[in-house]
Amino acid sequence: MLDIGKDLKELRLSKGLSLKEISEMTKINITYLEYLEQNNFNFLPEIYVRSFLKNYIKVLEGDEKKFLNALEEILHPSEKTKNEFEEENIVAPSNEKGKNSLKKFLIGKSNIITPQNVTFLLITTLIIIISFILILNRGNGKHESTSSPTEEKMYEQVPESSENFVNIASDDSLILGINAKDSVWIQVKMDNSAIQEVYLRTGESKKFKAKNNFQLLIGNAGAVALHLNETELPFTGVKGSVKRLKIDRNGLEFIQVKNEHKVQ
Repeated sequence: MLDIGKDLKELRLSKGLSLKEISEMTKINITYLEYLEQNNFNFLPEIYVRSFLKNYIKVLEGDEKKFLNALEEILHPSEKTKNEFEEENIVAPSNEKGKNSLKKFLIGKSNIITPQNVTFLLITTLIIIISFILILNRGNGKHESTSSPTEEKMYEQVPESSENFVNIASDDSLILGINAKDSVWIQVKMDNSAIQEVYLRTGESKKFKAKNNFQLLIGNAGAVALHLNETELPFTGVKGSVKRLKIDRNGLEFIQVKNEHKVQ
């Protein structure tokens, strides 16, 4: 498997670039770049880690697909990889003497099936069946928990706070404007459409259109100004904090999801 951290560092050095230079080019905190080169991919939620790695590879002109596939395999090992790992770790007799002893136990001295052999085979079969069921259930759990970003629920709980405003959007469609006051990573979902991911640098802006509502995940809440149909929304955030929002004709809601890792 690709050693992401080692290959990143070697590729960077081959370009004659320092981590500080990479940080200035990508607007990614140098500490996060160090984590990537150390194969530490748990410092932030994986959507941020994936975005940072993608931008890092672009600057180095590396094989983006190869690195992202390797990251996905690390974060969410495939069933094939799990099975290979389990096969490699099956305890087998260490020598021919052990094999012969097992064979002798199974067939007996007279080469007939004995009650002892039958009991052993039944217990072994039961263990194999239970192991298979556990692996199957674990695989189903993985499928449910590793759904693609387009299927991810962006909010689940009652909003911690909300502000309503009247007649801010009376047209048939809503237009959300996002202006970046600093580098920021944002996830946007319009109505029931697929989730879009954008990375804005200082001074950049982006507009999105929806019929009913927007759902946002903002990686740096203090770095954006939001406008709905050209009207500025009453939104302020702390720099470096992660915020989830829902925006519709009734107002803006802050959403807090249980057990979500908070970035201060």
